[in-house]
Amino acid sequence: MLNEAEILVEGEELSGRYLVEIARWTEGEWVATVPLLDALVTNCRLILKPQGRRPYAPASIPQHYIRDFEELDLGMRLGVKIELTTGHTLNLFVRSTRGIEFSFAVRRLLIRPISPALKVKLPVTDINRLIETISAL
Repeated sequence: MLNEAEILVEGEELSGRYLVEIARWTEGEWVATVPLLDALVTNCRLILKPQGRRPYAPASIPQHYIRDFEELDLGMRLGVKIELTTGHTLNLFVRSTRGIEFSFAVRRLLIRPISPALKVKLPVTDINRLIETISAL
């Protein structure tokens, strides 16, 4: 599980902690893949870390790398679609009944201005590691 004290930078505030799954459109329906991801939403970034036996460094997606966000109608559960400025798309299921809360936290992240001091640069290795992990599922 992500340790907030080790991840958050000075001035960064946690909006929420969630458990999410990557969703893929397969044979006419949305299917969740494993492993589950720990997700932290702060006032300036979305942080994702796969759960599993092997330790993974978290992927940090700063606010300004999220180009678009929308909710996915999945019937019994809420999904979200996050488009990145890199051209990649993350489709996520939110575990439990906290889907609306997660959606609200990400929307708030996108509309809140952050100070230049808090603008976190996205290391290319972070996004590449996330893409490689997701692609291997």
